[in-house]
Amino acid sequence: MSDLPNDHPIWWQWPTVLSLDAPIVALVWQALFAQVANAHLLAHHSIILGAVTWLVYAADRWTEGFEIKPERVQTQRHRFYQRYRLLFALAICMVAVATFLLALTALTAREWRVGLALAAPVAAYLAIGPLLRRFTPWRLPKEVLIALLFAAGSACFPFANATTNAQPLFASVAWFVVLCFVNLALIAHWEREVDAAHGHASLALAHPWVNRWIRIAPWLLAICAGGAGFQGWLGPIFATRAIGLSALLMALLDRAEPRLGRRPARVLVDTALLTPCYFCSNPPRSRRTFRRYKAYRSALRLQVSSLIPLSVNDTTTRRVLTFGGGCSVFLLLPGG
Repeated sequence: MSDLPNDHPIWWQWPTVLSLDAPIVALVWQALFAQVANAHLLAHHSIILGAVTWLVYAADRWTEGFEIKPERVQTQRHRFYQRYRLLFALAICMVAVATFLLALTALTAREWRVGLALAAPVAAYLAIGPLLRRFTPWRLPKEVLIALLFAAGSACFPFANATTNAQPLFASVAWFVVLCFVNLALIAHWEREVDAAHGHASLALAHPWVNRWIRIAPWLLAICAGGAGFQGWLGPIFATRAIGLSALLMALLDRAEPRLGRRPARVLVDTALLTPCYFCSNPPRSRRTFRRYKAYRSALRLQVSSLIPLSVNDTTTRRVLTFGGGCSVFLLLPGG
């Protein structure tokens, strides 16, 4: 039986229900990748990327609706797609035609070549989607495939219009692939009961031993990306700092998920991927030295500690909040 508490989605669930969360995330990371590649993108690039991302996610959820019995639906997004199946089919067709016509008139030959090279694996993913959702021991986890395709799609137009060396872009995209995988793995960990009720395979269900590592993964990514962002290793500083901050926010959200609940955490975990909104508007101007960091460290520790409510008496909890807040403030510093 379904355990949905409300017949209609709550207001903060609508971006996820309408599959708008993924296009928004793709657009903000496209802007960051364009800055990395020094690529000049126009409005039609954003429209096409947003529309194609929505089409892929909407088509995937539309087909999922045929695989789940109505009485076993556990999420508002799946119920909504089942209830308005014909409406979404018409919307998918209309958006697909409009996007194709816009691409036909606006994209260059190079952009078409790069886009078609990515369209083939995306089409293959949609075609074998039902197989990927089954419990087959040999298949590659769908979280890996989605992370690779999503990151490649977000970097498609910046790569096609890059005016500098592509190596920094490749490094940033590699970081983003790992970030997307951690995001999807956390969702799979939180929605184990949902996937089990729907009869869908996920990384957390197919490989239960991975669950203990899933919760550690965002912390490890935050440390690695934060260190790379501090030293300027493995990609542009502002890109690795965006990765590190998103990973840190997801790690803190995972700690809070038992109190928040699965549904709010599911929405907030995608919001944690919007850190390029800050870094694209505050690009680094110069490399911050270790001496300047040491001058900030003590002040940050005192300021962040003072923000923790006095009601939090647990020493471990206070240390985690202090560490997370201090790292967040450091990663948000605009200087490079």
